[in-house]
Amino acid sequence: MDRWRMRSAALSFVAGHTAFPLIAMIYDCFTFFNELDLLELRLNELDPVVDRFVLVEATLTHQGKPKPLHFAENKDRYAAFRHKIEHVVVDRYPANNGNDAWVYEKHQRNAIAQGLHNAGPGDQVMISDVDEIPHPRKVSEAAAMKGVRIFRQRMFYYYLNCLNASEAGGGAYAWNGTVMVDAGDIRDPIQRYRDFSMLMANYFHRKLTHRVYWNLRLAQERVRYGWKPVFINDGGWHFSYLGGVDRIIEKIEAFAHTEYNSANYKDRARIEAAIANGEDIFGRDFKYRFVPLDGNWPRYLVDHQERFVKHIGAVKQ
Repeated sequence: MDRWRMRSAALSFVAGHTAFPLIAMIYDCFTFFNELDLLELRLNELDPVVDRFVLVEATLTHQGKPKPLHFAENKDRYAAFRHKIEHVVVDRYPANNGNDAWVYEKHQRNAIAQGLHNAGPGDQVMISDVDEIPHPRKVSEAAAMKGVRIFRQRMFYYYLNCLNASEAGGGAYAWNGTVMVDAGDIRDPIQRYRDFSMLMANYFHRKLTHRVYWNLRLAQERVRYGWKPVFINDGGWHFSYLGGVDRIIEKIEAFAHTEYNSANYKDRARIEAAIANGEDIFGRDFKYRFVPLDGNWPRYLVDHQERFVKHIGAVKQ
């Protein structure tokens, strides 16, 4: 019997006895678009440490275009995990006369709360996009901590082994991805925890003058939010823009960054050249290189590379 069923049984047994100590749960909550292979990787990698998965998908893209419910159409692929998945469908939307894509994105993320109706104090809630996968060992460690725990995750673009190596000496760039909070501490819309995490990324700016400025400013922001950030280093993996040029263009036409939905950014030859040369498709100061898979990747990926062949690029000798 898994911990979810154990707790459900305990709740049934002690109905009305609120002093009974319940089993603390870990909820893995994430927004989902169409990343079916990454979903397989995420579920298998985190299954040993997660009690409930809250998957949120919408009937509209962030740019307001109708889209299929990809998880609903492919749920049989994930049958082994269905008893642990809370599938939240977003099909109602706030007024958005200006057609602001960020309104749709934030609305989808806030819908995570609909999957937390059984969560209570002591339960730990992780908030991510599906392509931000926390390290299972770090999940267990972070669950014993307090505060807003921010997982610093290695970033990979285009392929599962195409590393963002933009730090000094070709070191791995770290992304503020997954956030963990105690369910009993959630008083705000879910999006605010994402905003807080993105703001706290400025602590790690590559330029010293920027870090000094932001360390002073962020001290004020911590007071304004009333939250204590705890950074979880080596906190997992952020795999983005996988699947080739067509999938990259599909994402550009769907996600909230409408400034990139233009002929220039969607030019196939330009995207192909950027990938081949280890450059950023959006012209940012990032450098990428292919590296061999080893024990620093998700265990499920390393052990089942044959399932992800199309997402693993050739390492240049």
